[in-house]
Amino acid sequence: MRTSVKGVQIRLVEEIIVHPQYNASSFSRDVAILKLIEPVQYTDYVRPICIWPDNQVDLNNVIGKKGSVVGWGFDETGVATEELTLVEMPIVDQETCIRSYSDFFARFTSQYTYCAGYRDGTIDKRTGYRKSTSVCNGDSGGGMVFEINDSWYLRGLVSLSVARQNEYRCDPSHYVVFTDLAKFLPWIRENISDY
Repeated sequence: MRTSVKGVQIRLVEEIIVHPQYNASSFSRDVAILKLIEPVQYTDYVRPICIWPDNQVDLNNVIGKKGSVVGWGFDETGVATEELTLVEMPIVDQETCIRSYSDFFARFTSQYTYCAGYRDGTIDKRTGYRKSTSVCNGDSGGGMVFEINDSWYLRGLVSLSVARQNEYRCDPSHYVVFTDLAKFLPWIRENISDY
């Protein structure tokens, strides 16, 4: 646990509500709600997020736009990052995503997901690895957010990515699959209505 990092709050989870139609083989409907035992305290470091607006559920509203994702995941060399990292990634249309690597994306994309990222990272001359403009191992479950009218809205959750060949590590030269939370608004509202 990162208790020495300024602004971190440790909270235990009371209940995990997994979507009832989650499929562990295809990662379809890869979403869960965590109910905490004790609420977080809002600070400059811990802030609430708005759920996605009902009138902008269509994915076409955000294709080509960059969403922001933050996380503590691993970098392109497989080392856990010491600092919270921010990356901005554009959402791409499903056809572009599937055509980029059909063996993978045809199996894991659906009406409940979207793809985001770049496929043209540059090589770091010092390390020989591709510089990451993507999320990686350890970032799963992190949110992609967009600023709309001075408020931040949660559109998706990091779900899965292509692994490097013969390695258990993400390949930042491929797109990343996100769970599209806009497709789950009724389920989310139903399960957070007590709060």
